[in-house]
Amino acid sequence: MAAGGVAEIRARLAKGIYVDNMHEMVRTCLQMARSVEEPLPFYVMAKVLDTISEDWENHPVTSATYDAMQRRISGALDRALSIIQDGRPACETWDSLNELVRRFLREDA
Repeated sequence: MAAGGVAEIRARLAKGIYVDNMHEMVRTCLQMARSVEEPLPFYVMAKVLDTISEDWENHPVTSATYDAMQRRISGALDRALSIIQDGRPACETWDSLNELVRRFLREDA
């Protein structure tokens, strides 16, 4: 499941971070978190995506806001998924997750 789930999340990420797509990525991330030995990366990704989608469901989103968030998190999220998919060391996963959360929380990141 791990490789297929990561590939599914990456494919959805390539389509963009619109709300319905983020809901599907959250669903897959949570499935992955429940099924792998090290769930934290998938839980963190699910939380970031769920927080964004929940905010966007409750507030109008301009194309500028969408574009800015896409630039801020997509690359970091894809890097984290790539590291997991390649089976690289956990320290690289943590570094990539820190980058993802930093970019999510800080508009200047």
